[in-house]
Amino acid sequence: MQYRKEISGSVFENWPEAFYALPEDERRPALKKHMELFPDDEGDRRRLEILQNRYDGKKDLYLFSWMMLKVTAQEPVSFLNRRSHEKEIRAHLSKLGIFTPDEYQIREWEAFARVMIHAYADSPSFRAALFGMGSVGDRNTALRLANEIILITEKAPSSIGLREEALPFARVIREQYIRFIPDGEELFRSVQPG
Repeated sequence: MQYRKEISGSVFENWPEAFYALPEDERRPALKKHMELFPDDEGDRRRLEILQNRYDGKKDLYLFSWMMLKVTAQEPVSFLNRRSHEKEIRAHLSKLGIFTPDEYQIREWEAFARVMIHAYADSPSFRAALFGMGSVGDRNTALRLANEIILITEKAPSSIGLREEALPFARVIREQYIRFIPDGEELFRSVQPG
């Protein structure tokens, strides 16, 4: 998808949809400009709060939390590390905003899912086969991503009793996967447990 590269009248005419379509480095300046024009917009204040929670300079904390959840969810759990394991999963889910699933957070999850899905689909390391020798095809890459989505949005939260709290986040990520991956619904269903 080609996104508008400048802050122009059309961005503000199509607010907030155009805001969510902007690349990461253009979103904060566009939001600040919109807030100057419309200082009483409560939605913009919430959008700014979410952006500040998501980005630390250039670092996408949602993507960082996503990757850390993947690592943590794959670690073996014993009675010695159970408490720290649960604490780490809860902290990363919190950074993803699962405890505040309002309409603004949901829109941010949609924007995050698009970025994450495109990054993974285009990543040579994600597409790499065993020990980096060769690469897997599009279908296997899509299946690998579907499995990761289930691990992070369903299994990790369920492992610490936060399945219900994570459902809105899981739903958004799954919907974006189905929207952007060819045959996404069929592929997701093929890896969905039960």
